[in-house]
Amino acid sequence: MLCPSCGKENPEGVRFCVHCGTRLETTPTRQSEAPPTTTQQPPTFTGILPAYRPFGIVFIVVWTVGWALTWLFSSFTVSSMMAREALFERSLPAEAVALFFLSVLLSFLSILSFTGAIGLWLLTRWGRNLVAWLQFPSAILGIIAMGISSIHQVQASGLAGIFILSGIVVLLISVVILFYLLNPKMDDWFRTR
Repeated sequence: MLCPSCGKENPEGVRFCVHCGTRLETTPTRQSEAPPTTTQQPPTFTGILPAYRPFGIVFIVVWTVGWALTWLFSSFTVSSMMAREALFERSLPAEAVALFFLSVLLSFLSILSFTGAIGLWLLTRWGRNLVAWLQFPSAILGIIAMGISSIHQVQASGLAGIFILSGIVVLLISVVILFYLLNPKMDDWFRTR
């Protein structure tokens, strides 16, 4: 099938040009040529990913990798706090256990974020769903950042405005990403497998 935009040949069954990303119009076959079918078959993946991805997908992949690095850095920070407290023996065992589980949770979120970014870049439905679900911890972190701004020490340091602004930005971007990924018009971009 020839692309009307770039004129290059594409494999049969693809909905978008694998070279430029233009949506390909499928020409309906005549009724006499079409075999009678009672159920519609799901589209099959041809193994060729489009060279073009919408800006929204690229932005979300970069944002998700950024969050993965943030979760990973936070995990290392909590682990170093736990090691420092244990080294100087100033912590109670309950605090050490809580810090350990927080470190494990942050590492798990980091792995999920990297996995979701890869799946989304490959235009898989599971990657899309995973990244959509990961917006909830991001939104919660944005709300926590806004809540931190009310702590007296944060207000005294003059960082309250930064915490409020960063919390609002994270919350808004998470909501926009969630609506973008769950938009039914995006279904054509993602593979079923």
